[in-house]
Amino acid sequence: GLRKDIWLHHILAVTAFMIVLTTGEFHEEATMLTSVECTCALPVAFGQAAKAKQLKGMRSMVLAFLMCSGFLLRVVLTARLTIPRVLQVLTSLVPFLRPGGGVH
Repeated sequence: GLRKDIWLHHILAVTAFMIVLTTGEFHEEATMLTSVECTCALPVAFGQAAKAKQLKGMRSMVLAFLMCSGFLLRVVLTARLTIPRVLQVLTSLVPFLRPGGGVH
């Protein structure tokens, strides 16, 4: 079976996708999380193609390109989702990181 963190990842991604579908609006964070989730299938596809000995010719090049692109997309989108929140937490915890150096 899947690890608990993977289940949580899937549940959050499906929830984000449902928000996008039910509201009819593409909320930036929900759309990014859904995009990240879509790239999860690429390593699985690669593994299945390798087991079936189907990694030949153009198929292998396309899959390699998609896996590299998908990884880059995951890194960028995850950073765009995570970094602002980490900075927000840090500036709330460490006063001198606030604009103005924590001086009120």
